Amino acid sequence: SPARKNSSYKMNKQGQKGYFLSAITSFLIAVSVSTGDEWIDGMRGVDLPPIISDVATKHIHLAPGTPSHSTMTVTFSTSETCTPLVLLYSVDHPIMDKPRVIFGDDTRQYTSNNLLRDGSIADAYTSDWIHHVRVQGLEPASLYHYYCTCASYAFEEDHDGVSDMRHLLPASIHITEQEGLMKHKLNGGSFRTAPEPVAKGVVNNESIDFAVCGDVGQTADSRSTYQNIAKQHDDGNGFAAILHAGDLSYADGEQSRWDTWLELVDGIFSRRIPLLTSPGNHEIETDGITKDIFVPYQTRFAMPEIRPFEMEPAVLTNSTTPSVFVDGRYDWGNSFYATTYGPACILFMNSYTASYVGSNQYQWVESKLQSIDRRATPWVFVVVHCPMYNTFAFHQNEAQTNEFREAMEP
Repeated sequence: SPARKNSSYKMNKQGQKGYFLSAITSFLIAVSVSTGDEWIDGMRGVDLPPIISDVATKHIHLAPGTPSHSTMTVTFSTSETCTPLVLLYSVDHPIMDKPRVIFGDDTRQYTSNNLLRDGSIADAYTSDWIHHVRVQGLEPASLYHYYCTCASYAFEEDHDGVSDMRHLLPASIHITEQEGLMKHKLNGGSFRTAPEPVAKGVVNNESIDFAVCGDVGQTADSRSTYQNIAKQHDDGNGFAAILHAGDLSYADGEQSRWDTWLELVDGIFSRRIPLLTSPGNHEIETDGITKDIFVPYQTRFAMPEIRPFEMEPAVLTNSTTPSVFVDGRYDWGNSFYATTYGPACILFMNSYTASYVGSNQYQWVESKLQSIDRRATPWVFVVVHCPMYNTFAFHQNEAQTNEFREAMEP
């Protein structure tokens, strides 16, 4: 649109058939296949470094990294700053008979003064410390169990002068040396990595299953939707991931609602089913003072980014979640990105940043589509919040949708 092209953006067709997954109401797509995911209450071996602290962890969720068959990001929060770590154990690879310790180096926190729906400015909110621990070097199509905790660098020595971790573990952790089993109450879960990609040019006939939803929020119906996904996952569907088309928490500037939403999904699915997200208008959350946008969404999640995010404030916007939005800029990071899962290449796009010809998003998606090997990845999905066409009277002829459709439609 001319209005966007003349705005403060500083921006330095390939017609492919695929599928656009859009959020206009909540929906679920599911096909069955079993992965055998299960919970465990312990890990073999007691030979851990003396590093575990008793800092409480919460709000655990997962996102595949790059590449998805060998990397997973484990995200969790703590109310105090700490050095995050993940204890990892694999059932599928018995040679890994002792927990692997992975330290995190991506801890984020944000403070916001968001606009509320009535136009007022919310009281300043400072988030918990949000840790994104990237676990790399994983085996493809493999089941792993993990625990989230923080490091304590103090240690004690036993009578032989050897460091003894048993003095350092929280009281909730119990070690039975006779069985060689560490049973504890650290928060954690399990995940399965994506299948190994096939060689370029090789036909990939593998099947894989995803759950797809959008506009879910945190109502009784939201809980029912997430419970339905979790039940199908446990009953044999074994979803590789949940693809969320935006409008996650409906915090709308009330930042404590992000905390309650994360508590909701943490209790249902997020510790064991990876979550991939596309931003919706309820993730814009314009700051009432700085005019920054998408800050809670960018801080709380760590999608498989192409490059670090770039953001320009929405100087003309006086709404926390505008339905029509062509102000400001939010590129890269969790805004738009892609991942490959077995036979599927999934592109996540942002309806609420520039998509006109020549924009960062346009150039990226054009290049990405041209690079896809349709024999190795015959399925191509695009997840985006605003449908290019819909029958909902309230969302017709919106500026960002028109711009997106004019640029992106083959």
